[in-house]
Amino acid sequence: MSYSGLYSGLYVRVRDYAQLLDDVLIGLKTGTSSPSDERRKQLARLLLGTTTTPHSNLSAQILQIFLQTEATLDRRQLDDVGNALLSSEPTPNLIEKLEGFATALEQERAGILAKMRGRA
Repeated sequence: MSYSGLYSGLYVRVRDYAQLLDDVLIGLKTGTSSPSDERRKQLARLLLGTTTTPHSNLSAQILQIFLQTEATLDRRQLDDVGNALLSSEPTPNLIEKLEGFATALEQERAGILAKMRGRA
C-alpha cells in the first residue's frame, strides 16, 4: 500500500469519527438526544471499547490513538465519557469533553491532509 493510500484511509476514518461526534453533539445540544439513540450508543461503544476489550475492537483502538495523539487523554477519561453517553443523566461537562474530542480529531484530520499533500 502506498503512503497516499494509507493516509487517505486514515483521513476517511477520522472524518467518519468526526461526523459521529458531530451528530451526537448536535443531539445533546438541542436536547433531542437520548441514551437509546443509535449514533450515541455507537460512539459510547467506541469509547468503551478502548477500555473494556482493547484487543477486540480495532475501530475503538484507532479512535483512541487519534484522540491520544492530539489530546491529553487516558483510558479512564474515555471510559467516563462512554458511560456518560449511555446514562439517562449525563455528566454536566459531557458536551465540553466531546467538543474537546472533536477538536482533537480535527487537528488529526488536518495533519493527515497535510501529509497527503506532501507538506509534513
